[in-house]
Amino acid sequence: MMNTLKSFLECDSGATAVEYGLIVGAVGLAIAAGLSQFGSEFSNNVSTAGGKIADQVDKIQPAAGQ
Repeated sequence: MMNTLKSFLECDSGATAVEYGLIVGAVGLAIAAGLSQFGSEFSNNVSTAGGKIADQVDKIQPAAGQ
């Protein structure tokens, strides 16, 4: 019984799996943060472009009632 316990305590193969798990988690977090930032910038760019297009359309064809 003591030999089995000693063998279990000396085994470090699970540590590698934990390390890889932490690395994967950190990479996933970095990807999520990057995509979040990209999404905000993309949304702002689309909104700006939409506003400019609407301004040009209003110059060509004023809204009804103006």
